[in-house]
Amino acid sequence: MDRNQPPPCFHLPSISRTTGFIPVGLFPRLGVQGTLADLLQHGADFLDRASSVSELRQTVWGGSIFPCANGAASNILATYALRHIPLEQISDKKETPKMDFRRSQTLHVLHCTGPAASSPSRVFPYYIPFILEVLTLLCILGVCTVMVLFGLYGTAAALFICVLFFASKQLTRVDRPAGYLRNNEGDAPGCMLVALHENASTWYLYIGSRAVIDSLLNKTMIESITSRLGENALLAHFWRILAAGQLVAMTYVAAQKGWDGVALLALVVVAWVFDWVVYSDDKLAETWLRHERVDIKARSFQFSGRTSMLGAIQVLSKSSVTSWMDGILAPSPRRDSLLSELGIPQPELEKALSTRDREWVDLHKSLVWRAVETINKSSNAGIPVKGS
Repeated sequence: MDRNQPPPCFHLPSISRTTGFIPVGLFPRLGVQGTLADLLQHGADFLDRASSVSELRQTVWGGSIFPCANGAASNILATYALRHIPLEQISDKKETPKMDFRRSQTLHVLHCTGPAASSPSRVFPYYIPFILEVLTLLCILGVCTVMVLFGLYGTAAALFICVLFFASKQLTRVDRPAGYLRNNEGDAPGCMLVALHENASTWYLYIGSRAVIDSLLNKTMIESITSRLGENALLAHFWRILAAGQLVAMTYVAAQKGWDGVALLALVVVAWVFDWVVYSDDKLAETWLRHERVDIKARSFQFSGRTSMLGAIQVLSKSSVTSWMDGILAPSPRRDSLLSELGIPQPELEKALSTRDREWVDLHKSLVWRAVETINKSSNAGIPVKGS
C-alpha cells in the first residue's frame, strides 16, 4: 500500500479536526505513530485522502453537491447530539391505500447556533494542559523505573517509547484557518443535507448558523500541521523509528511468556480505560461544543417516503434552486407540479396530470406542509446540546 494512502479505518485526522489537537492515549495502538508521521509529513493532502477513503465519507447537498469536508467530525457531533432523541413519525392516515410502495426515510435535523463573529473561548488557561501532561510523563517515567527493577524490561521499553512520543508531540502545532467558524456569505441561514449517497435511508439536515455548518461540512477545519523544529520530515522520521521500537518491544514481551506479558496486558487495559474517559467521541464532541460556544438542537423524524422529505427540505431552505435533488428524486411532471404548489416556480410545468398523479401531488403536498410545521416547531422545542 502507498504510504501516502491512509488505511480505510483511520479516524485520527478527522478527530483532530473536531478538537484542534491530536488526541493520542497513554499507549498508542500499533500503527498510530506511523500514521501520524504521514499526517505530519503530507499535511492537508493526507487529510483529503483520509476523508475520501473512510467509511464515513459523506455527500452534501447544499445548492451544489460536494463531498463532506469533515466526515468523521460531523459524524461525531451528530452522534453526540442525537443521543436519546426519540424518532417522530410524519405520515398521513390516508396514505396507505394510495401508495403501492413505501421506503421509510429517517431525517435527523440538527439546528446549529454559534457566535460566528466572535473568537472562541478557552476552556482552561493554556498552561494547564501542558502542566498536566508533564506531570503524567513524570509519573510514567517513575513506573518505568519500577518495572526495570522488577525485570519487566519489555513493558518498561514500551512505556519509555510512549514518553518519547508524548514529549515529541509537544513539538507539533495544529493551526486553524483564518475563516474558521466565520461566515462570508451574508446573514442567510445555512441549510445542508448530508447522507452517505443518493439512495440512503438515513439523512442529516443541518440548519441554522451558516458559519458553523459551512465550517463543519464544506471548509477545512485545519490549515496546517507543522513541527516547531521547522522541518516536518525530521520529526516524522523520528515517529516512524518510535513505531518500529514499539513493535520490537511488544514482540520481545510476547516471546518472553512471563510476567512481562502480564504487565503489558495491564498497561493496555489501563490505556483503554484512559482513552475511553479522556478521548471518547462524546468527550471530544463535548469539548469542541464548549470551546467554540456552539449549541445544537437535535430532532429525528421518520418519513414514509423521500418525496415528502425532500419537499419539506426544499421549503425550509427558502431557495428556488431545485437541481440539487435531481440525483435523488428524478424530475417528472408530477414532481414539478408538487414543487409549484409548494410555491417554488417551475419553468416548464406540465398542467395535465392523470387522476392518480393528481392524488399523489395532493397527498405529498399535505405531508410536506405537515413536516415543515413540525420541523419549524422543533427549532424552538428541540433538545439543546452543548458542552457541559
